[in-house]
Amino acid sequence: AALAQLDAMRSEAPSVQLVRADALRRIDRPKEAAALYQQLLSGCQRAQAHHGLGLLLANQGQLDEGLTHLQAARTAAPTDVRVRNDLGYALLLANRTDEARFELLTVLDLSPREPRAARNLVLLTMREGRPEKARELASTLGLDAATLERLSLQAAQSQTPPPTPAAPQESPANADNASPRP
Repeated sequence: AALAQLDAMRSEAPSVQLVRADALRRIDRPKEAAALYQQLLSGCQRAQAHHGLGLLLANQGQLDEGLTHLQAARTAAPTDVRVRNDLGYALLLANRTDEARFELLTVLDLSPREPRAARNLVLLTMREGRPEKARELASTLGLDAATLERLSLQAAQSQTPPPTPAAPQESPANADNASPRP
């Protein structure tokens, strides 16, 4: 429906093209999304285009390339908490925990009650094998028991390699990938 509305607008404005690229990424039309993001990399939507392209590539299993674009997005928009959270989560997936922690803590400095960054930081702590610290952190960050349990299960699953490759999630950017972020 969103694409139909965008088609009706018939606008080539960069902001409209960014919304179109994001919509295409979310409905699993990666080639079309990537083409639009590529067109936007040299304009005023550069940070958001790098962000979208980074998510797209990471979802396609190209984590290193995705990280490159997410880092470019962070450079272009250093105070964007979505970008930094998504970069932090992608770094967590790449087992670059110190860098991931830095990004997630920066998000929480910029936006102290950012729920995705809070969940991602607790997940990172659990994956490091520090469940007591994770519980303490969850309490400090205001996460409820159900969220803590879900993150604990996710951490346990992520430490056990799956027997076959997992299907790509909508976004590598959220500790609740079992239920992808909006």
